[in-house]
Amino acid sequence: MFTIVRRFKLARGSAAEIARRVNESFVPLLQKLPGFREYYLLEGGPDVLVSIRVFDSADEALASNEIAANWMRDNVLEFVKGMPEVMAGNVLIAESKRASSAPAEAASQAAKLENPEGGEARSRARVGRPGL
Repeated sequence: MFTIVRRFKLARGSAAEIARRVNESFVPLLQKLPGFREYYLLEGGPDVLVSIRVFDSADEALASNEIAANWMRDNVLEFVKGMPEVMAGNVLIAESKRASSAPAEAASQAAKLENPEGGEARSRARVGRPGL
């Protein structure tokens, strides 16, 4: 397995909108690519997002870079400050324990990201997909 990790600095308050766009149109693109395994989008601090793409091989992961760059340019570039920090490499150890509450927890976290002050979130994350 091969992983690409990117850390993006964002315009203030844009993380929820980026997450919504990623969920709606970027993740479906990735799911169609050969060797795609998983995608995660993490809150990396105030106005910072971290993306993690996991593929079967380095060639498949690196081939996804052009699709990701084009998607970013067309969908979220106005929210991103500067170039992302990029790390990539072969996965040395991969373990997981799937819990039945994981989709519900992911939806709860997405709702908090969209509305950090509490109350009803404007939209809910789609669950049951391999990460966002």
